Amino acid sequence: MDIEFHYYITGIIADYAGFTKNEVEIIAYSSQFVDNNDVSIEVGEKGDPSYLKNYISQTMNILKAQEKLKRIYPIFHFVPGNPLDPRANRTDGKMHHFNCTPNSPMANSFFDAACLVDDNTRLYRIGIATHTYVDTWAHQNFVGWGDNFNGFKLNPLPNYGHADAGHHPDFIANIWDDTRLTKSAVSNNHRFLGAAKALFNKYLAYHIKEETYTKSDAPAWEKLQNTLEKLFGPGWGGSDNKDRDQRIAAYKKQINKKWVDNYERGKWLEDAITKRVRGLDDSKNLFPNWGLFATANEMMAETHLFEDKYSWKKGVDWKKSDWYLFQKAIIAHEKFALDKLSPIFKSVMGIDLRQA
Repeated sequence: MDIEFHYYITGIIADYAGFTKNEVEIIAYSSQFVDNNDVSIEVGEKGDPSYLKNYISQTMNILKAQEKLKRIYPIFHFVPGNPLDPRANRTDGKMHHFNCTPNSPMANSFFDAACLVDDNTRLYRIGIATHTYVDTWAHQNFVGWGDNFNGFKLNPLPNYGHADAGHHPDFIANIWDDTRLTKSAVSNNHRFLGAAKALFNKYLAYHIKEETYTKSDAPAWEKLQNTLEKLFGPGWGGSDNKDRDQRIAAYKKQINKKWVDNYERGKWLEDAITKRVRGLDDSKNLFPNWGLFATANEMMAETHLFEDKYSWKKGVDWKKSDWYLFQKAIIAHEKFALDKLSPIFKSVMGIDLRQA
């Protein structure tokens, strides 16, 4: 999925499910920022109590993950699921222990753990877990690792994640063919509505537990479903992200200023941190639209002669800043996921995921 679901649709679902304006902003921004948190920086000086080096949760080049963090894919984007899921049936009969499948027990455990966090990172954890959870619908039948299981016939692209399928799995309303499957026709509207309903039910369960409302007076899925079907619009084929601008305009109209409707990837960092750029800006990808093959970003990052310097802004309570709390939540999410996944990767593939 891309920003359309991870930010706008997530925000619309969270708002409808009963989160406050401020809570919606945190959840939706955190969900999308998982994809944009792709540069590792150090804030302050080592040894100082305020020193922080963040963990990345995405890389622009899956073939050479920054700092060799290949583990970010099964942790944040391709959570291993159920290899026996009937939606994973293939023409070649292959199965994979770490195949990503919708609504898997592992992805549910990530989300449920986030809802139980008893500190001020909870909403950020929920946003991060939201991203990971709904991606199990978009990224179903792909493995977050380099493996021939991901490959399409006659496609020379490397078999990492859904590289062979391009952006088809991520676009709202796209209709495409996953030629590896026995049922090859894919409607992303169908998949994404399934993700939306499951996410809504997760949010609903959270609010019932928090006693925001009871089951009897909880909002109904059917009304939200009708809204989302109209927002998604008709299905379309091809590789261009057809009608994207019109859909985003419709999302903003639906939001109607209830919460921030323009996502700015650098906002949280700039609100909390003073950056002294020396040469090129280390915190920005120079080619943000190159996606999977943006090796130039990493080449530039690795050849900086003078590293930028980062410090907490004067007058800002850094421990309460959105960027700091998000980064603490990323670290906690990764730790929880590694505790769950590392033993499995070790036993099945002989790989130490903590070092991958």
